[in-house]
Amino acid sequence: MSIPVNLSLFFSLGKKEIPCYCHLMKSPFLFTLATACAIALCSCQSSTPSTRIEKHPDIYQALTMEQKKLVSVGQLQKGMGPQAVFIAWGYPNNAPYKGEKDGKNYTRWIYTQDQPVTTVNNWSGSNWGPYGWYDNGLNNYATTFIPKKVASVNFENDKVISWVKQTSAL
Repeated sequence: MSIPVNLSLFFSLGKKEIPCYCHLMKSPFLFTLATACAIALCSCQSSTPSTRIEKHPDIYQALTMEQKKLVSVGQLQKGMGPQAVFIAWGYPNNAPYKGEKDGKNYTRWIYTQDQPVTTVNNWSGSNWGPYGWYDNGLNNYATTFIPKKVASVNFENDKVISWVKQTSAL
């Protein structure tokens, strides 16, 4: 039984046909787009202040009225505790950094987002084939995700003393 195929997807080597899908990823943009779409489709449900309030109503009810208004829209204020920051921004991606100075406990929460970085390995060479010289033009693309710091919160004795956040983050 013969199945019709697009012959541009194959090149011949004697009587054996070997698939060559190199042309599908010639563009780094298309490769990165395809990778990002795959990750977006596979990612878990996003966590927002409203979803954290729904999942942890006891934490939310323990906050002051002013803190409730702020955390429900993802904002912080000095003096908030770690539970309020959790409702506003979620837990940090990494373990908190802890230290002590002058008898006070300091903690820093760092939030990161994975940033895709695409690299290209161009391997191209001419080869002799059944129909003469041809250029195989193989390009290998690899996408790696590198964590990028987008926000941090500093606590002194479990109270917010400062924070930094990129405007488009969280």
